[in-house]
Amino acid sequence: MLTLADLVTLGHVDREDRALDRRGNTDGPVRSDQIGRRLRGDGRGSLLGLDGGVVGEQRQRILAPDLGAGEASQALGAAVGLRAGLQLELISETLLLPGVKELMASLKAGKYKLAVATMSGRAVVDSVLEFHGIGQYFDVVLTIDDVTKGKPDPEILIKAVDRLGGQVTRALYVGDSSHDLEAALNLGMPFLLVDSGLYVRGEARNKLRAAAELNGFPMVGLEELLDIAEIVQRQY
Repeated sequence: MLTLADLVTLGHVDREDRALDRRGNTDGPVRSDQIGRRLRGDGRGSLLGLDGGVVGEQRQRILAPDLGAGEASQALGAAVGLRAGLQLELISETLLLPGVKELMASLKAGKYKLAVATMSGRAVVDSVLEFHGIGQYFDVVLTIDDVTKGKPDPEILIKAVDRLGGQVTRALYVGDSSHDLEAALNLGMPFLLVDSGLYVRGEARNKLRAAAELNGFPMVGLEELLDIAEIVQRQY
C-alpha cells in the first residue's frame, strides 16, 4: 500500500508579508495584493499559491484582460519567481504540522511506501525536507518541476504511483485542498482530507468538507494527524 501526501508544511502569510517589506517589493512592478485579488477574489495576496504549468497559463488568461497578454505574462512570471525566492528565504520559519514526524515514522515502521506530490518547486521542497529532517521517510518526491500539468489534473499522482511501483486503488492520497481532492477523484484514487483550516477557510472550507463527506472520504483535523496511521492500517 502506498501513501502519497502534499507537502505538509506551513509558511504563515504574515511572515511572507514581512519578507516582502524587507525586499521593498510591495510598491514595485509586481503587487502581490493586486494579483492575488484578481486571481482569487480576495486581498490576501499570498504568493504561496502561484504555480507554473497549466495553472500559470490559466492565471495569465485571467490577468490578460486588465494588463494585456505581454504584461500579464511578465507580471505572473515575476510573481512566480518572487514566490520561489520568498519560500527559500523563509525555510527556517516553516513549521511542520503537529505530529508529522511521528506519523511518518509510524507509517514507515508499518512498511508503507511514502511519496510527496506537491505543486511547490523542487528547490523549495528539497530545502524543506532537509531542514526538518524528514526526507528519509519518502521513497519518491515529485514537484511541479516534474509534471506539465498542475492539479487538479492527476498527472503528478499517476507518476508517483508508477515510480513507487504500486496501484492507484491501493494508494491513499492525503491532501488539504479542493485541488487535491479533485485530482484524486479524477484518477479514482482513495483520498483523505486534512481539514487544517490553514489555507482553506470560510465557505470554501465548508464546501471542501461537504465534498469529502459526499464522496465518502475520511477526514482528520489539525490535531488528529496521528489518526491517519490508524485509518491506513484499518483500511489497508
